[in-house]
Amino acid sequence: RPEEMLFLLKDQAAADPHRILHRISEDLHRLTGADPFIAGGMEVTELGQVWRSHRQARKVFQQRFITSAGIFVYSEHDEGSISAKSNSSSKAEPVTRGEEELLERLCMAVDLNNKTMINDLLLTVQAKITARNTVPEKIKGAYLRLFLVTLENLELNEEEKKQWTGADRAILDEVYNCENLQRLHEYLRNKLLMLSDCLVQSRPDGVIRRIIDYVQRNYHHRIKLENLAQLVNYNPAYLGKFFKNHTGLSFQAYLEQVRLTQGEKLLQAGLKVGDVARKVGYKDPDYFNLLFKKRYGVSPSIYKKSLK
Repeated sequence: RPEEMLFLLKDQAAADPHRILHRISEDLHRLTGADPFIAGGMEVTELGQVWRSHRQARKVFQQRFITSAGIFVYSEHDEGSISAKSNSSSKAEPVTRGEEELLERLCMAVDLNNKTMINDLLLTVQAKITARNTVPEKIKGAYLRLFLVTLENLELNEEEKKQWTGADRAILDEVYNCENLQRLHEYLRNKLLMLSDCLVQSRPDGVIRRIIDYVQRNYHHRIKLENLAQLVNYNPAYLGKFFKNHTGLSFQAYLEQVRLTQGEKLLQAGLKVGDVARKVGYKDPDYFNLLFKKRYGVSPSIYKKSLK
C-alpha cells in the first residue's frame, strides 16, 4: 500500500476542493481503517502551472510531522508565512526574554523534580516551537537545542555530566529518527523526567536542604522565592518563614550572602569588579558595589587593592 497518493482535481471538483477531499478522506478511511493526511495546493488556470500547485501541496505536507491526520489546503496567507519562515530559518533565531525565563523555569523544575511543571512547561515550549516552524528538521533541531541547553544550565557534577553528555550521539540519532512531533516530544520529555529523577536521588533530602543546595549551585542565575515555592508546592509566604526559621536569614538575605561570599573569592582570584558582579548574579555592578560595601565595610575595588 503506497504511503503517498497524488490526486489532480479539475472542473467542478477544483471549484470545491474541500468537499471532494473530505469524500476522498472518508473513502480512504473506510478502505484502510486509517485517517489520512491530505495536503492540497491552490487552484491554477493552466495545465502548465500544475507544478506550482504541487509544490504548494508539498509545503503543506510538512505539517504532517505536527499533525498526522486532516485536510490542509494551501492558501495565499501561507505564501507569506512560509516564505518568512524559510527566510528566517537560515540563521539562528534570537532567544527572547520570555523564552529565556521559560528555560530558567524548566531548568529549576528539572533540578527540583517537579514533574507536573516539567510537563506543563514542555507543552508551552512545543507551542512556541511549532508556531515558528513547520519544517520537521527545524522542529527537531529546536527540541534538541532545548535539551542540550537545559543540560548545560543544570550545573551537573562531573559524574552526572559523564552520564548524560556521553550519550549525545545516541540522543541525536533518536531525535532525527522521530517520525512525528508527538514521538519527538515524548522522547525528550521522558529524557528530562529521567534526568530529573537521577538528580533528585543525588541531592539532599528535605525542602529547605534542597533549596539551599540549589542556591549554592545556581546563585549566579536569576532566582526568586516565588518560583522556588511553586516548584516545591509551598505558599511563598509560608516557605519564606519556614526558610528563615531554619537558617536564621530571609531567603533574599541568604542568597545575597552566598553571592557576596563567592564574589569575595573571585576578587581574591584577581577578577575585575564588573566581571565578578555578573558571575555572581548581579547585572548591575553598582548594586553589587552597594551590597558588598554594606557587608564588608569597603567597596569591592578597595577590597581588591587591599589584597596586594
